Amino acid sequence: MENLEDIAAELEAYLDEKERVREEMLRKSREILKLSARTIAAMHRGAFVDGDVLRIRDICKEVRNDLRDHKDIWHSGALENALQEAAEAAIVHSMLKDERLPHPDDLAVTHPAYLLGLCDAVGELRRFTLTALKDGKPEDAEMYLERMDRINAVVSQYHYPKAIVPVKAKQDQVRGIIERTRGDVAISIAGSRTAERIERAGRK
Repeated sequence: MENLEDIAAELEAYLDEKERVREEMLRKSREILKLSARTIAAMHRGAFVDGDVLRIRDICKEVRNDLRDHKDIWHSGALENALQEAAEAAIVHSMLKDERLPHPDDLAVTHPAYLLGLCDAVGELRRFTLTALKDGKPEDAEMYLERMDRINAVVSQYHYPKAIVPVKAKQDQVRGIIERTRGDVAISIAGSRTAERIERAGRK
């Protein structure tokens, strides 16, 4: 057992490094979450967020690079919420700019995180739809609703165990959001048409 101390020292060095990497990952994860939430909120205000979206992507790439020799941490699930929010922000941003959707690899997010972020993007599109209706822009509202339908058509085809990707609850949420939004759009447009008919009748 003359080498016990040497092995113990090696184990400690390995675990110390693992802990350091994990703590740095958690710090960057919190940064991604905060910046993603702030960026999505800014989009709803009509602010310019291209730089923020790129910054989120850069941090995700930093984390992926940091964990290239620590795949156990990358796949532990501790980072998934942050990657999901990062994917959502990038997806919504590309839709608002009418650009091609970013690929998961380009965003440095996992495929499950991307799928869940795509589902969550539907909720943000609902908010943009309601804003368009409030601003008297039914064409924009219908455009957002059409994009929500397209997302639903894609995400509804996935049927995997929760251990692979917990998408079932998200699918149910997406369907519910779209049903409510479709009703809101229909009622708003019908109300506008009724108001127009009344106004025309009053001018006769």
